[in-house]
Amino acid sequence: HTTHFTANCMIKNGSENVIDEDGKPIVLPFVFDKKDVTIIADWDTTGLVATGSHSFAVNELNVSRDNSFKIAAEDAFFANCIYKYPFLQFAETTLAANISGMAIHFLDLCEQIFAERITSKNLKEYQQKILSDGLSASIKVLQEKRSEFYSAMEGSWTEIKSQNSISDQKLSEVSITSRELVKYCFLKVNELYPYCGLIAARSSSEINRVWRDLHTASQHTLLAIPY
Repeated sequence: HTTHFTANCMIKNGSENVIDEDGKPIVLPFVFDKKDVTIIADWDTTGLVATGSHSFAVNELNVSRDNSFKIAAEDAFFANCIYKYPFLQFAETTLAANISGMAIHFLDLCEQIFAERITSKNLKEYQQKILSDGLSASIKVLQEKRSEFYSAMEGSWTEIKSQNSISDQKLSEVSITSRELVKYCFLKVNELYPYCGLIAARSSSEINRVWRDLHTASQHTLLAIPY
């Protein structure tokens, strides 16, 4: 459904890499029109199926300099703060917010399933307590981690609006709280998953789809590798 594609490209002169002033190979992002792209239908994942995140190829295409861009504050054309917010932390917060949303969805579905299981005569009182206490503890932890995450994010946003820049300390807080939130999302979801019964293992169930989406999202390198 997309109309344009982007890719990071090595800049070469013939077969040689073009080097910047620091002696590093230059890599620039480019944007391509859909008509110039060949889609490689290889998105065959456990979850996030609807994203259709296929690979693509661009071969022997002459492009204008206008097709290249830089994601950096000094290269922003517009004065709005959103264009000056550092890309790394922008990406971290975007992913963390998405993953925490999936985790909350999972907990909401757990609440429905647990309510049915707790009323079942097959569970003893101590087993019912394990389910209810586990859910309550998970909700509490995720609420705390989400609050820390949003507080750090808001702090960085307030700073860039007032000072037109963000301190290293604020950026570090955003990165750390993003990763902490994601870590606890997976930790708590995986703690509760075995208590959900066979419905959670059925690929047609909503809770299984959320679980698969969450674990597919967990493979994103940006937040999977420790900070």
